[in-house]
Amino acid sequence: MQRSSRGKYVALALLLCGAVAAIALYLRPGPFGKPEAAERVFVVPARNLSYLVILGQWGFEPVEGGLGRMTSELRDKVPGASETGVAAALRLADWSGHAFVAFEDPAQHDWSGLDIAGGLPTFEPHHRFAVVSAGDLAFPHVMTLNPKPSDVMAGPSVDLLAALFAQEPLASALRDDPGSPEVMLLRGKLEAGIRTVRSVREAEARVAKVLETSQARLTTTETATPAPVLLGGVREAMQTIALADGGLLLVTNAMRLVTTNGDDTQASFTTRHDLSYVPAGADPIAGRTPCTSLLGGSIEQTGARPLLVPSTRGDALVIHHEGVSRVYTLGEGGCNFVHRGDIRVPLERKQDPGVPSSAGTVARLRLGDDDSAIALIKPGDEVALDLVRSPSLGLHYPAWLDDTTLIAVSDPEDPDDPDAPARHDGLLFFSTEHPDRALRIDAANFAGNATIHTAVPAPPGPKGPRLIVQSRSQLYRVDLPRSVPELFASLGKKRPPADGEPIVVDVDTRDWTFTPLVQDNDRLDMGSPAVAPRGDLVAFRIRLEDKIPPEIAVVPLTGGPMRVLTRNSLDDRDPTFTADGKSIVFSTFYQVDTTDWSVAIGRMVPTGT
Repeated sequence: MQRSSRGKYVALALLLCGAVAAIALYLRPGPFGKPEAAERVFVVPARNLSYLVILGQWGFEPVEGGLGRMTSELRDKVPGASETGVAAALRLADWSGHAFVAFEDPAQHDWSGLDIAGGLPTFEPHHRFAVVSAGDLAFPHVMTLNPKPSDVMAGPSVDLLAALFAQEPLASALRDDPGSPEVMLLRGKLEAGIRTVRSVREAEARVAKVLETSQARLTTTETATPAPVLLGGVREAMQTIALADGGLLLVTNAMRLVTTNGDDTQASFTTRHDLSYVPAGADPIAGRTPCTSLLGGSIEQTGARPLLVPSTRGDALVIHHEGVSRVYTLGEGGCNFVHRGDIRVPLERKQDPGVPSSAGTVARLRLGDDDSAIALIKPGDEVALDLVRSPSLGLHYPAWLDDTTLIAVSDPEDPDDPDAPARHDGLLFFSTEHPDRALRIDAANFAGNATIHTAVPAPPGPKGPRLIVQSRSQLYRVDLPRSVPELFASLGKKRPPADGEPIVVDVDTRDWTFTPLVQDNDRLDMGSPAVAPRGDLVAFRIRLEDKIPPEIAVVPLTGGPMRVLTRNSLDDRDPTFTADGKSIVFSTFYQVDTTDWSVAIGRMVPTGT
C-alpha cells in the first residue's frame, strides 16, 4: 500500500513538471507570422544610401526602412506590440517572414535586452554592418559582422553582403557541397550574390599576382651590375629629391589596386602625400622619418596634385599647393627646412611653379600667346616682376647658374620671309643686376648645330663658370673664360629698344671652350643631364636603341666613353646625384598590369667611382 502511494506521487510529480514545461514553452516569445526565408532581408540604413537595387540584383528580397518607420509599421500589423528600436525591427521581420535584419553602423544602436548568442560583440571602426537573425532563427539571435574590408574590392554593399553570408544557411550556400535540397535551392536564388562574394577572393588573388609581377619587373628583370636599389614598394607612387645634406626627400602616396565588379582592375591613389626623409646610408624604407619641417610631414590633396620643385643643389624647395607656392631653404640637420614665406601670385594654365635659387628667389617661366617671359618672385611678393619678356626670343628651361645668374634656352620662331635665313637656337645668360640685357651663345658653337635642347649648371672651372649643354644627341661642357659679372660689364650701358625687347648681345666665343663629352653617340637619343656636385661625372638618360625605353648612363666631365648603369625594359628618367656624388637617384616608370596606369618609383644606383 505504501509502495503504491509512492508511485502515485512520482507519477503526479512527472505530470506537474511536464505541465510547467508546457506552460513555459507557451509563454516563451517565439516566431509568428509568415515562415522565414533566408533570401528575405530587412535593411536598416544609417546613411543616405539605399541597398535595395543591389540586393535585388544579388537575388535577395529586401525591404528597407528606418527604425521609426518599422516601429510604426509593427504597431499597425501586430496590435498590442510594444517593442521599439532594434527589437521592433526584429519583431516585424518575424511577422513578415524575413530571416535577417541588417543594421548599418551597429555601434550607434541600443542592443540592450537582446539575447545574442555568445553575447554582444565589440564593434570595431570597420564594422559597417551587423546582421541579426530573426523569427525561427532567433533562439537566441545570431549576430554576424562584416570582416575588415578588402583592399581590392571594397564598398558598403560588399560589407553588407559579407555580413549576410556569414549567417546560416547563407554560409552553407557558399560551400562546395551545400548539403540539403533547401540550401541548393537557396544557392540558385542567390547565384549573383554568391558570385560576388567569391569574386572578392578571386580579385585579391589577381591583384596579388599583379603586385608580384610589378615587383619582379623592377628587380629580377634588371641585368645591370650592380643592380639599382628600390627606394620604395610597388604599393606607392614616388618623387625622389636628393638634398644638399646627403639625405633623400621621398614624396609618396599609397596606391591601391581596386575593382568594382571583380573583373576589371584599376589603380587608385590616396589623397595623402607623405614627405619622408632618408638620411645618407639609411635603409630607404625602414629608415624613413617624417620631414615635419615641410607642412608637418604630409600634404592632403584636395584639388590639383601638389607640385614640388627643388633647386639644382637640393638646398631649396618650392611646394605649390592649393594656389600657394611655399618657399623653403635647407638648414642644418636632417631635413631641417626653413620656411622663407609664401608666393601667392597665381599660376597660369599649365605653368610650373618655378625654379628656386639657393637663396629662395623663384624664377618662373611664362609662355604666352604673343610672348614669353621669365619672372623673378620672392616670398611675400604679390606681383611677379619680369626679368625678361620678349615676343621673339622663345624662352625655355630657365636654370640658376648661381644666385644672381640665370641661363635659358632661346628657341625663336622662323622668320615669315621664306628667303630669310633660319634662326638658330641660342643659350642666354641673364643677370638679376642687369634685367634689361642678355648674353647669347649661338647653337652653331656646338659642332655647327642649329638646336639646343637644355642646359644645366656645373661646378665652376679654373677660370669661370661651367655648364652642360645638350645639343642634338650630344652633351657639351662649356667653360666660360671669366665670371658672369665681368662678361656683363663688357656690355656697356646701352639703352634697351623701345619695343620692350632686352638688349641681346651675341658673345664672341673664341676664348670659350666647347667640349663634346660622349663618344660614338650620333644615333643616340639622350636628355635630362645632371652634374655630380664634385664635378667629375655627368649623368643622363639615354635610349640605346630605337623603340626601347631609356636607361641611365654617366660620362666623365672631361669626356670619354659612357657607362650605362641600368639595363632593363623599364622607363628610367631624371637622374640626380646624391650630395657625395657616389650614387644617382632616378625615377623608374613601369606599367601596372591590367590597368591603364604607369607609376613612378624611385631607384638608386652607385656611380662606381
